[in-house]
Amino acid sequence: ESSDRAGIQVRPHIKAHKTPEVALMQMRLGAVGVTAAKIGEAEVMASAGIPDIFIANCIIGELKMRRLVALARRVPKLSVAVESMEAARQLSEAFSAAGMTLEVMLEIDNGAQRCGVLPEKAVEFAQQVSTLPGLHIVGIMAYAAGAYACRTEEDRKAFCAEEGRSLAAIAGELAAAGFEM
Repeated sequence: ESSDRAGIQVRPHIKAHKTPEVALMQMRLGAVGVTAAKIGEAEVMASAGIPDIFIANCIIGELKMRRLVALARRVPKLSVAVESMEAARQLSEAFSAAGMTLEVMLEIDNGAQRCGVLPEKAVEFAQQVSTLPGLHIVGIMAYAAGAYACRTEEDRKAFCAEEGRSLAAIAGELAAAGFEM
């Protein structure tokens, strides 16, 4: 309900429960879809009828591309994270060859130092990805690893507020560069 009031769409991560029944319950409670870590998890959710799946990891490799294209044919809305031009090129080639377009979210390294492009490179990366056929940039995402160090509710709220401000600033820079998300 609060996500509706805020005008945001929620796709809870199913990494912990990996259970279609729980995912369907989450959707009945307002989630628009789910977030999966791997193609296999996404395939299970698609088989359960989940209509909107986001894979929050970069997908690489010919076999995975074939599986991803097959998954995209089964799911009304599929999107994936992309953090490198190599991954973007592979996705572009696979989806262009299939005559399809894949929605991608640019992964930003917002301090986790685990994956993603640096914030100051986000616009340049978006410009490069946008030249590739078969891909459509629909947003940004980040792994907020710093939240794990928070010990109190107050600390979590402060961390999340700062994370939100930082990502909103990056989204603003992308919008100023002509990207609609």
